[in-house]
Amino acid sequence: MKTKLFLGILVCTVLISCKTNKNVTNENIHRNWLLVQFEDFPKEKLMDKNCYLDLRDKENAAAKMGCNSLGFSYYLNNGNAISFKQGSATRMFCDDNTIETKFLEVITTSSSYKIEGQKLYLTTKSDKELIFIAEDWD
Repeated sequence: MKTKLFLGILVCTVLISCKTNKNVTNENIHRNWLLVQFEDFPKEKLMDKNCYLDLRDKENAAAKMGCNSLGFSYYLNNGNAISFKQGSATRMFCDDNTIETKFLEVITTSSSYKIEGQKLYLTTKSDKELIFIAEDWD
């Protein structure tokens, strides 16, 4: 009887642990992220310009929004808090750099992040949301 009870508890524990969501840790954020939703820009335009945010380095972020290379330092704080500090940018002339201009205005106001599956959601202090998808996602 004790053996059946033990096996029953073991099976229930395994089943419950399989159903629960795995904890998202800060390690999950250290990837290259493709920007797929930002303000009113069409997804196709974001993809054509290869807009990305590279967070593989644990202290410094790199980004490109179609023209200049951008660099930031960033910090992950308690839970899901994130902050970016403006760093550097190349100064190339670009025909259309509206995405880059808007991104530079918004990224340093990011206050939190959330990862769901292969998507990264950055939320700003004014509740604007940027949505990225992991580059290495199939």
